[in-house]
Amino acid sequence: MGTLGIGRRRPTVELAVSVFATLQQIRKGQQTVITWTTSTSCVKLEINGQVKPTNGSMEVYPTADYSYVAIAYDSTGNTRTAAVSVQVVDD
Repeated sequence: MGTLGIGRRRPTVELAVSVFATLQQIRKGQQTVITWTTSTSCVKLEINGQVKPTNGSMEVYPTADYSYVAIAYDSTGNTRTAAVSVQVVDD
């Protein structure tokens, strides 16, 4: 008979985050979608200082060049950072 995992440690999942934009160059007034994903060890995520779900997306309408910086946190305080920039061009 096998054991039920008593005394076994779960493998540690390294903290990771990625972020990307559907379009990295847009015209003023145009939208792009920022999407981010994290590893299962992420317990908190911020994008430009705003707390967001650990995996998700948002529509944005930047009026000037802008960088979206994602910071992922794990339960021990470690962080990982990823960023994507969107360039806004005139018509």
